[in-house]
Amino acid sequence: GPRAAGATGRTSFGNARRRRRQYNGNLAFILDNSALDAKPFSLTGQDSPKLAYNHFRTTGTFGGPLKIPKLLSGENTFFFINYQLTRNHNASIATGLVPTSDQIGDINSLSPQVRALLSLYPAPNFLGSTRYNYQVPLISLGDQSNVNARVSHTINAKNQISGGFSWQDSDTTNPNLFGFIDSSSTTGINSSLQWTYHFSTYLISNLRYNFSRSAGQTNPYFANRTNVSGNAGIQGNDQSPLFWGPPSLSFSSGITGLSDGNFSLNHNTTNSVGENLIWVHGNHNITFGADYRRLDFNQLSQQNPRGSFLFTGAFSGGNDLADFLKGLPATSSIAYSKLGADKYFRASWLDGFVNDDWRLRNNFSLNIGVRWDFQAPVTELQNRLVNLNIGQNFTTESPVCATEHAGCASASQAGYPD
Repeated sequence: GPRAAGATGRTSFGNARRRRRQYNGNLAFILDNSALDAKPFSLTGQDSPKLAYNHFRTTGTFGGPLKIPKLLSGENTFFFINYQLTRNHNASIATGLVPTSDQIGDINSLSPQVRALLSLYPAPNFLGSTRYNYQVPLISLGDQSNVNARVSHTINAKNQISGGFSWQDSDTTNPNLFGFIDSSSTTGINSSLQWTYHFSTYLISNLRYNFSRSAGQTNPYFANRTNVSGNAGIQGNDQSPLFWGPPSLSFSSGITGLSDGNFSLNHNTTNSVGENLIWVHGNHNITFGADYRRLDFNQLSQQNPRGSFLFTGAFSGGNDLADFLKGLPATSSIAYSKLGADKYFRASWLDGFVNDDWRLRNNFSLNIGVRWDFQAPVTELQNRLVNLNIGQNFTTESPVCATEHAGCASASQAGYPD
């Protein structure tokens, strides 16, 4: 008799296909730009130009059985890999309140230090506002790449191994209102390996190892370029080329503060190993576990190497700019180590736990567990940890170090632990 429409007897849709492809992948592109955007809202009331920006991202994935002639047949080994690329050009408008020539007066009557710092300020590019008198378009760049990969292999019914690896790299540039362009870069890797062993149907072991490492560097505009503080005659701060630049200035009236980033270089590493043992006993799923982590933090940085000054008008009847022109800050601060900017911190973590998932009934279970964590005190590889030994009522202060250094008493001498 006649066959019903569509009843061909062939199965060829989705997972019903008799012959499925072993490998799967995809590729995507995303592009975003400012071509159809409106002008940005102007905080200053001045005409703000339409800034061009571009965002581009692409991502791709691929996975399936892993075949290596004479080594892996692909029947028990599978892999997955993902790659992502991002390129961003971000546009913005910076606004600020900068000193005017009328406020400054005779610049030749000022100290060399004040003149040097004033020269870093741009001249106003519009008038008529008490909140802003300067604006400038800025373009920042941000590039990032990511790779993620996973592999799993079944050795036999009792043994399975799996591993993963990820890598990330990013580079950015960050301009500010003064035209200082700081750059930074970070790189990170993370890898893991796990071995699963079935002692029996009711006893399963999961042994794992993880390794991660990250590196980051920030390069300020003036680092290794211009010793702003030294050339201006500002003394007492760190004169290392890595930390060259101006001190930070803050004003209580709303004048834009002068600032730039600080150099930093960090390399952090973590090694960890752990074990989970799962025991299925009747209605109990009991997990025993323990982990150990070793952390290395290698840092080359200073928190406030060039110093900072706050001007409030305390010496000029509330006029903070006048205080600055006279060289009279309300407060000043600086923090840097004379033992060197590099520190190599070490720390260890240890934990153990037991957990019971007790299924009393089909619709009722209890989850009971206990966990113990221990973090060993942080140490510095060359015993250069430093703090302040404060006298009674803050009448005295002196540095104290883990071990004795020039100008720094040892912790034992001051009555403190290492």
